[in-house]
Amino acid sequence: MRSLIRVLPCWVLVLAGISPLFAQPVGIKVDSGLRTYPSLGVHYIYNSNFFATADDKEFVAGTVVEPAIKLEKETRRLQLSLAAEAEVADFDNGSEDDYVDAELASGFQYRTGTRHRFSGSAAYVEGHDAFGLRRTEGLAIADRELDEYHIVRGSLAYRYGAPNSLLNVAYEISYLEREYDTNRELGTRFLDYDYLQHQGTLYWNYSPKTSAVLRASRREIEYAITQGGFPDRTATEDRAGLGLEWLPSGKSSGELLVGRFKREPDEPGFEEFSGGFWSLEAEWSPRKTTVLSFISGRETNESFLLNSSVVDTKGLILNWDQQWNSVMGSSLTVGYAERDFEAIERTDHYASASFKLALRVVQQIFIDFNAAYTDRDSTLDVRDYGQVVFSVGFRYAP
Repeated sequence: MRSLIRVLPCWVLVLAGISPLFAQPVGIKVDSGLRTYPSLGVHYIYNSNFFATADDKEFVAGTVVEPAIKLEKETRRLQLSLAAEAEVADFDNGSEDDYVDAELASGFQYRTGTRHRFSGSAAYVEGHDAFGLRRTEGLAIADRELDEYHIVRGSLAYRYGAPNSLLNVAYEISYLEREYDTNRELGTRFLDYDYLQHQGTLYWNYSPKTSAVLRASRREIEYAITQGGFPDRTATEDRAGLGLEWLPSGKSSGELLVGRFKREPDEPGFEEFSGGFWSLEAEWSPRKTTVLSFISGRETNESFLLNSSVVDTKGLILNWDQQWNSVMGSSLTVGYAERDFEAIERTDHYASASFKLALRVVQQIFIDFNAAYTDRDSTLDVRDYGQVVFSVGFRYAP
């Protein structure tokens, strides 16, 4: 299941890929069972509030180039993938806000027979926080050096049980490390953290396509550096939930999980934080040309404020993908999120909407037009902002 909501710069919404209802790229055959999937996207972007400020909004335009390549190898028992992608941005307000983000990722799935299945993934990410978000909220516009970071993450999983057996059991261990590379003396070093997570799941397959799910996890979060005068945000978070999983059958698929979580700080300074959670992801396709999807849930995110250890996020996303004919498709997305900063009196309400229109020029080339809007209404009025983003561009994906 995908994570619910990560509040991102508005332009991330408009740079999503082509409508998923178009035929997926077939790639280029390299060898038996081996294919490569290159792609290239170029978009020109207009942003009405580039620095996400309540006042003195600055209109900025720029170009974003997105090259990517993926290799896939498949045999009777094994699937391997290796992908590399980048995002290169050049804006017209000076070079301070230009960036180059990149990601290198790999994954595998392997089965030794009908009962034993193994999988894993690893990735290295170079990214940045857009100026005006996270640590740079409310800072003078003159200070534009981006907060750049890298992320290392990986996971290994094992599942026992034949697909048609009554019970399956799965275990997954995952690790993530996020470390900032710039502006460390200005405070980004206090935002470095890592976690190790153990997760176990029991599946009761009471029909070929539907399972009852019992899942429990423990996540151990550690902050390497604590600023003097602020409590250590290192903590342990436990979750347990019960739900349903239904695989693609007919017109719908999805997963529902409800349960409880508890986050315990390792040292005095923050109080124990607990509550109920839910996670729902559902997809319904009433016809081949239409896909409706819904995501809702409650999750915890690590806070970028030193006097708050966690951000309690609740929200939902609705999406409608429509292929109107063989050359035109569209995507409409609306979302809402409420983010409570634990231990301080701050709550941010986010409302967002985006629309994409994709046109197939030839079999492998698409032109798309995009518009997105994000509004943040905070209990701290100086953190309010609205942002409108437009883009036009093309994507090549053989």
